[in-house]
Amino acid sequence: MLSTRVVPGLPRLAWCATVTRNSPEVALVHGEMVEIVGDTFIAGAWDAPFPDLGVFNATTVMGSAGRATDHEVAFCNATHPCTDLHSVRVDGAVHVSNSLPLLLAFTDDGPAIRYRKYQADRVARWHAGTAASPGPIPTRRGREVLVHLGTDITISRELEMTTTHKPVPPEPYGFTEYRGMLANTVKRVVDNATDRARHHPLRTLATLSAGYDSGASAVLGAEAGIHDAITFTMPGHADSGTPIGKVLGIKVVEYDTAAWRDVSSEPEIEVAASASGATVAALAVLDDGWNDSLVVNGGLGDEIWGVEHGDWGEGLSQPGAGTFVEESLHEYALRAGVIFFFVPTIGAVHYEEIRRITESDEMKPWITGGPYQRPIPRRIIEAAGVPRGSFATQKRASAAVVTDALLGPGAQADFEHFWRAARASQTPVRRLAFRIEVAVLVPLARYSDAVLYKVKRWLRLRRSLHRWRRHRALPLAYRFHWAVGILIDRYAAELAAAPPDSRSEGPADSL
Repeated sequence: MLSTRVVPGLPRLAWCATVTRNSPEVALVHGEMVEIVGDTFIAGAWDAPFPDLGVFNATTVMGSAGRATDHEVAFCNATHPCTDLHSVRVDGAVHVSNSLPLLLAFTDDGPAIRYRKYQADRVARWHAGTAASPGPIPTRRGREVLVHLGTDITISRELEMTTTHKPVPPEPYGFTEYRGMLANTVKRVVDNATDRARHHPLRTLATLSAGYDSGASAVLGAEAGIHDAITFTMPGHADSGTPIGKVLGIKVVEYDTAAWRDVSSEPEIEVAASASGATVAALAVLDDGWNDSLVVNGGLGDEIWGVEHGDWGEGLSQPGAGTFVEESLHEYALRAGVIFFFVPTIGAVHYEEIRRITESDEMKPWITGGPYQRPIPRRIIEAAGVPRGSFATQKRASAAVVTDALLGPGAQADFEHFWRAARASQTPVRRLAFRIEVAVLVPLARYSDAVLYKVKRWLRLRRSLHRWRRHRALPLAYRFHWAVGILIDRYAAELAAAPPDSRSEGPADSL
């Protein structure tokens, strides 16, 4: 039996479930946008009708879900590696959540201040994919939180945990079949997200630029009935998707790439708490009236559709990945009520066949030369009537925000105060090591990286230096501790303030 407690101050799509040994009741605390239907809870959308509640059998899942039965509790993960589930065993119970800060707040825990490899550990999981799931991370109380990537979880009433792989869609054998798979899946996910059987039907929109991946995703979204999109502009940096939107009949709203700081409340804290090492924080403009939405976008197109950058492996792995910008907005998306729909991940378990299609003779007319090539999305976009030469002339990534420039003045001052306290808590020897690293090693690595970039030599060494600086170097590595600590305090306060008997709505009438 599922016992639910809605906490209005929590992120809209966040949840934390507690399975107690030999207890028939599963306790769930959750935000306002989590759908509760009987003993099933849903914080996502999938490629099948919503009323059937077949999320565990779906081959495309964006978000997460759970279901309690008499004998076990099942938790459904996304079919892409941009969001994780987290679990921790505390005494006679296992707690599972789609938000690490919420899980730590609920269990009165936090990051271990002496451990600074949280971001590096995340990179290692991206490299290994589901083969590294679940992977442990340490906490302040000496516990191990398990991070589950791309796999579902089942917990018995005796707290035995089993992990299962996601269902696999049919393998495509040519562009026409693959394009049909993409279009049909986008339509089904959009229909699921907007179904009136939901207590909270989602609005839909696309992100659109002048590039390949978002353009192809927007074409498929328009076919599925999406009429709105957002795009980014900045002086001297032509990446607006407005011309493509006009061809597709989509209304496009343009934002300056810096507008996110004005329309959203310190999303840099939520971004830093995601430990991605890179960010598309500009998408926080979704707080400008686009909340509670399914957002169709081209995330991970580089890895799956790219000729020059394709880097995808078995079990959702990315062997050469150094950063993962798509994951940077996970905590923000939970709070904003946004479900990001990464269209290129549809059927991406068949990466070898997608690569074969990309390199096949039938796709050669859509390879135009140059370093920026995506024959599959180019064919989709041009077939929709967008003329060649009006898009995808070069890679721009307008929504990206440089990691070093992420924090605004207030957040930067707060982080520096935290960093001073963190250093003071260390032993004298460790404080000296920290000082040497910040004053000598980090500047030396930055200089070496710049030199190697200019001479275009020793690429492997340069990548190693770049990853070290981004994920382990001080004080940047401690942004995770700082940001997660702030969110823990916020969520703990909301949990304490909410009435203990608050309940979510009953099942929708149509179900």
